[in-house]
Amino acid sequence: MGVGLSAFVAQGTLTTYLIAYGVRTGFTRQAVLNGLTLSSALAVVGIVAWAALSDRVGRRPVVLAGALLMAGFGFALFPMVNTGSVAVLVIALVLGQAVIHPLMFGPLAALYAELFPTRNRYTGASLGYQIAGLGAGLGPLLFAQLDASSGGGGTTTISVIIAACCLLTVVCVLALRETSADDLTSDAPAVPAPTDA
Repeated sequence: MGVGLSAFVAQGTLTTYLIAYGVRTGFTRQAVLNGLTLSSALAVVGIVAWAALSDRVGRRPVVLAGALLMAGFGFALFPMVNTGSVAVLVIALVLGQAVIHPLMFGPLAALYAELFPTRNRYTGASLGYQIAGLGAGLGPLLFAQLDASSGGGGTTTISVIIAACCLLTVVCVLALRETSADDLTSDAPAVPAPTDA
């Protein structure tokens, strides 16, 4: 759960929460949605590219790089949006959603699958993924409440929470061994040889 939490919190922040935040700071909803559409399209490329890189260099270095970059980017995100520039808003969305977030998200499915033996792979991977996925829904809800209770000045607290989730991911990934070279069929039950009858 800790491995995937930061990816989902970042996703919820960059999509759901940032729409409301961007509109509140003066952007039209359409401008934010246009930036989000572009960054979402580019995220497809980012996810595939970083997943492919994780096949070559390992899951851990790619996910760790993403978590560390997102921990820092969380503090730059809101000041970038606060500039009021549509171009800077789009750059922030593209950096966050199409470059940094895919570093964590691209290798995630393979990493989850490789963490569990065949007998309980689906249950273990699904349980960890789904519980971590709550961060995508609960993060924006928590951030909206923090923002409202602070009168609109709670972005530093939000950035700290994003960084804390990212650091949890770093700790969890460092506690794991590298899994990218594992043979996922090693504990599969033996298939009996066909017999001639």
